Amino acid sequence: MLGPRMADTTNDALRWLTVGSRFRTPDGGDGAPAWPALVRALEARGDVVHVLTTEEPGPELPRVSRSLQWFRADEGGWRRPGRLGASRISRHGLLRLGELQQRVRPHGVIWGPMGGLPLTLVGAGGLPELALVLDDWPAYGPAVDLRARQEGWDPGAVGAWSCAEQELRRTVLGALDGGVDAERVHVDPVTDLATWTGAVIAR
Repeated sequence: MLGPRMADTTNDALRWLTVGSRFRTPDGGDGAPAWPALVRALEARGDVVHVLTTEEPGPELPRVSRSLQWFRADEGGWRRPGRLGASRISRHGLLRLGELQQRVRPHGVIWGPMGGLPLTLVGAGGLPELALVLDDWPAYGPAVDLRARQEGWDPGAVGAWSCAEQELRRTVLGALDGGVDAERVHVDPVTDLATWTGAVIAR
């Protein structure tokens, strides 16, 4: 990963692509402040951050693309498309991810909340990757994504996992069942956003 360069905030700025299911207000006023807080911390050190998130309505923000399809139903809960429908959602996501990577040319990818997104996106870009685990999406994600459940996905492509609490670390290790080195899975509590973002940046 890019840990040594990230930890030195005086060095060259980096370009990041961060991907997740929901990105609301930049100040975290939607009650889920961790992911936007990390984006702000990266930008504060001079990095350029692009966000790729779902088509769910949200505020128009600089460098935020709301173009991903996901498995969430309009009325709540999860859609359960068949193999063809799941593949279409996956292909759409891979296309949007590839387009943005080609345009932005990021140094690395940060996965935000991935619940309900096609997990085939993980590892698709061949870049250094960091995953935020703020809920148990590594466990329920494959249950929602038929293609990932049937064909598998590539958690081993993620260089480091940052879990908000010890229980989530256990969830990751159990859900991935040996698919990722335990030394890559860290606990970074989100009790203090400044401390948490510093720990994540250092990963």
